[in-house]
Amino acid sequence: MPNKKIVSIILGGPNKYYSFNNEELLKIFNEIKLKFISKGYQVIVIRSMRTSDTSIEFALKELGEYGHVVTSVDKQAYLSALALANNIIVTCDSTSMISESATSGKPIFVAHMKTKKNNYRFKRFFKLFKDLGITRDLGEAVESWTYNQINETERIANIINSK
Repeated sequence: MPNKKIVSIILGGPNKYYSFNNEELLKIFNEIKLKFISKGYQVIVIRSMRTSDTSIEFALKELGEYGHVVTSVDKQAYLSALALANNIIVTCDSTSMISESATSGKPIFVAHMKTKKNNYRFKRFFKLFKDLGITRDLGEAVESWTYNQINETERIANIINSK
């Protein structure tokens, strides 16, 4: 996909806060079609360990014709999708996946869903990353921005070395 505009979509899965039903996924996929695919982007959909086969089948049906859906859990495909992307979309269920995406230095859009219960911890995380200029919400204007890449290992190593 050289010289193509690529948006990588990291799909999580159900947990005690988010259910990942097709209705919620359809809202996300329609927003991706509106904001990215209609502007010439190709998609790469990556699954996590919690992504259900049902969600992947739904992603194939809704987004398969616009790029590539990786149907197995594949760390190499995950890293390649981050490297190839111009923009990254991550579902809101995993602060880890959002943090990992932030190591890329690329614009990250968080795809929010309805919650099953109070997600106060997630809201604090979303606010922090938004305030740091790392993320925006899916649905906001598609544009490029930069931020300081997160590299906690290096940051902590420097603190230890200075002591």
